[in-house]
Amino acid sequence: MSLRVLQFGATGQLAREMLALAGGAVEITALSRAQLDLTDTDAIARAIGEAGDLDLVLNAAAYTA
Repeated sequence: MSLRVLQFGATGQLAREMLALAGGAVEITALSRAQLDLTDTDAIARAIGEAGDLDLVLNAAAYTA
């Protein structure tokens, strides 16, 4: 059985590292900024609900300027 993770953030430093370190026992679905607006709480709730049975929701998204 694998650990199912929904990860917000797909292209940043932390998000890419998490994806690189995920082994066969971890299934990560990573959503990018283009796929999910993290300022939209309804969209976040929908994404979590649509993801199905999850073990973990991880926010690896970041804003840097």
